[in-house]
Amino acid sequence: EDTSKDRELIDFANKDLPEGSLPISEWITQDLDQDLDRQLADVVSYLVDRGYDPLDDRFYWTPIDLKDRVIIPFTYGGRTVGWTARKIKEGKPKYLSEQHPNFVFNLDSITQDQRYIFVVEGPFDALAVNGVALLHNEISDHQARLINKMGKEVIVIPDQDKAGSKLIEHALKWDWSVAFPNWGDDVKDSADAVKKYGSLFVTVDAIK
Repeated sequence: EDTSKDRELIDFANKDLPEGSLPISEWITQDLDQDLDRQLADVVSYLVDRGYDPLDDRFYWTPIDLKDRVIIPFTYGGRTVGWTARKIKEGKPKYLSEQHPNFVFNLDSITQDQRYIFVVEGPFDALAVNGVALLHNEISDHQARLINKMGKEVIVIPDQDKAGSKLIEHALKWDWSVAFPNWGDDVKDSADAVKKYGSLFVTVDAIK
């Protein structure tokens, strides 16, 4: 049922990406000075080390201000409505973000023929399992309605820490399934699991 409340919550306003942001796939073809070239190489190495394709057009970079971060745009209905920038080295804050409070990351990638929708905490986890991310360990009513409107069987894959326990409590409120994966003690989240075991194992394990 498409209520006025539902229509209101999906009307996310457009937001600009950080100044100078372009897909990494475009940056690597440009002639950069030695310092910027090294910075870009560090970002590319970070993605490769984590098991991601740096040429995936969902990964952006800018040489202005945030050059030690990989940028992931937040889209909804094909529009850019926010972003997050993950620091590639030790230091805080780990993430700098511009986002709407009830946004659900990666909903645009869910296709009609998918039976399941995996719900995780972080954007890198979502990209690893082709799921959606809450961007924290709680589920707002608006986020839950957005996810339920997709008409899929929802499976929450929590992080293997205290924060993940809180997410489980929220998932039960919405009568969603929760996966308790067979991961090693050195695996914290879906992104770690996919790097160690592969995406097929992780998704099949979650469904089981």
